[in-house]
Amino acid sequence: MNGRLLPLLLTALLAPSARGQQSSLADLLADKVGLTCIGVDYSATRFTPRYKFGPLDEAGPAFFNRWNMLLETEPDKYTPCPQLKVNDCKVVTSYVEPVNREVKVPEVWNKPELGPEGVQELVSRYRTEDQPGIGMVYIAIKYDAPAERADYFVTFFDMATRQVLHTEKVSAEPGGAGLRNYWASTIIKVNEQLKGIRKKLQ
Repeated sequence: MNGRLLPLLLTALLAPSARGQQSSLADLLADKVGLTCIGVDYSATRFTPRYKFGPLDEAGPAFFNRWNMLLETEPDKYTPCPQLKVNDCKVVTSYVEPVNREVKVPEVWNKPELGPEGVQELVSRYRTEDQPGIGMVYIAIKYDAPAERADYFVTFFDMATRQVLHTEKVSAEPGGAGLRNYWASTIIKVNEQLKGIRKKLQ
């Protein structure tokens, strides 16, 4: 057999199996599959203005991990699980850490605003295929200091195929002491809106 045809044949044979394993939002709402929140994806975020984000400017992408670790170290405040009412629910931010680590911080000050059409491309980069069920990610669009607003795409996707199942733009007002807590508080406020999003998924 032609060596170049073999990979194509294997892909054709395996594709139905992969589709058969795909989880749906209906499965999640019926508690047939679990939910894994992978944290905040900052790879497409625009931060404005630069002088308001001094610690980020100095620490680089390591600062993104400081925000994300709050979801695991302070779950009572930051986990989305209670609002989504999913029995099997966990937070694993290591899935999003590699894409955040690749961000070149000088570029974050002038990025164009991410639209919903760009969400699937971002989700396709996550290496989540080792975990079954549904994934959830907060894709940060913009942290706007003058407007005192953070915008996110709250996105649900199939962990095995990384196919986006639902994405919705949500905004929240920051508050608190210090850069980390000031903007991390927006995750708490986004979580308060998850009950409404869950109703839309039913």
